[in-house]
Amino acid sequence: MLFSRKKKIVSLEKQNERLLNEIQNLKENEIALKDAIEQLKEKVNDLLWEQAHNEGLFDEPEEPDYSEACSCGGIFTPMYDEHPNWIKFCSTCDSRFENYDASPIKEPV
Repeated sequence: MLFSRKKKIVSLEKQNERLLNEIQNLKENEIALKDAIEQLKEKVNDLLWEQAHNEGLFDEPEEPDYSEACSCGGIFTPMYDEHPNWIKFCSTCDSRFENYDASPIKEPV
């Protein structure tokens, strides 16, 4: 009887060791799968960014055209980029147009 108990203990210890090894292998596989998932997520994000860039979703918006036609055939263009609606001048005849309401130095009423 003592011999069968010892045999049973040895058998259970071997089974326990095998199960511990299996658990360790599963943990390693889990870590490898998590790394693979993270790499796939990064690739998907890169592909989505590349697709959006190729479709022009990240292109800079065009600036509005503040130019107007002059009676001489020239074009009124803003004198100051910071205040495009304030003073405009003609590129041909050098006439000027000032919008007092758009003045940055307008005095309060």
